[in-house]
Amino acid sequence: MQDTFERALRSPRRIRGDTRPYLMQALRNTHIDRIRAARNRPKTVELGPDAAGCCSSTDEQVLAQMRAHCVLDAVAALPCAYRDVVLAVDVQGCSYREAADRQGIPIGTVMSRLSRGRRQVIRAVDGVDRSW
Repeated sequence: MQDTFERALRSPRRIRGDTRPYLMQALRNTHIDRIRAARNRPKTVELGPDAAGCCSSTDEQVLAQMRAHCVLDAVAALPCAYRDVVLAVDVQGCSYREAADRQGIPIGTVMSRLSRGRRQVIRAVDGVDRSW
């Protein structure tokens, strides 16, 4: 309900007569938007106590940690504009619209920055010495 009223107050309209039909449609649209956003977010699953042994050997665990550090270092090295969008979409699971609203930029800019940021991360990770 709060999201519906917030949306209605953010973009006020002149409504003649009863406002209930307008608010009910806005509530329905808000609900559908929430369902779509939840569907697009990555699902998290809690790992059990035996999850620490998911890799078959200590060497595989070390390699996985090294790869993760390389990716995190590459993301941290991105310019701020790209890093913020990559973190919002790929790490926090925001939709493009949510990331655009958070950053205060158009959705096309989010898509462009995300593409360029991902490309820079891939280049940085591919350029790392992979002797491991």
